[in-house]
Amino acid sequence: MPWVNRTVRPYVHYLAQRQARRTPGRPAREWPARRFETLKATDPLALATNPIWLLAPLTAEARTAFSRCDLEFWAVRNPADEDPFALVIRPDRYLHARGFRGDIDVSEAPVHVRMTRYDSTLVVARDLVFTCGGGTGVEGLRWLCHALDDTHISGDPNLDFWRQPRRPVPPAPIPDEDIEQLGSLAP
Repeated sequence: MPWVNRTVRPYVHYLAQRQARRTPGRPAREWPARRFETLKATDPLALATNPIWLLAPLTAEARTAFSRCDLEFWAVRNPADEDPFALVIRPDRYLHARGFRGDIDVSEAPVHVRMTRYDSTLVVARDLVFTCGGGTGVEGLRWLCHALDDTHISGDPNLDFWRQPRRPVPPAPIPDEDIEQLGSLAP
């Protein structure tokens, strides 16, 4: 199959459009679109031998679960690159019925990630693993836009993709001559 060009906006763009339709007179914020190329595959062996899958920080439980189920996945690359940088994986809906009754620990590092029965998509990169819902692989691409831009789904610039408050930037040290000048201002 050939690589397919896709233009995708982050998930928050669609939420802003929906909110603008509900409140007339309030313009919706336009979020920039990203261009990707995707290559679809359905073979679990192709996934098991993919370099991104092999290098990703996945648990043994996740590797076992995904090797046992039917799935479809998309390799994702930037249009200017030859190699993909991420995988968007959609297992069949019976993943949790195939010996995995509860949630599956997918990744321990850099962030602990669990795939619940409500998650339908797993997005994997060399240093990033996360899950998301949605009925199509496009939902995974929308969330990938958030991850690449490090934006929270609410669009709040004070929150990062992982929904944690951003750490404040420590103040720069004050030069010695400025300290002297400030000291001369004090009574």
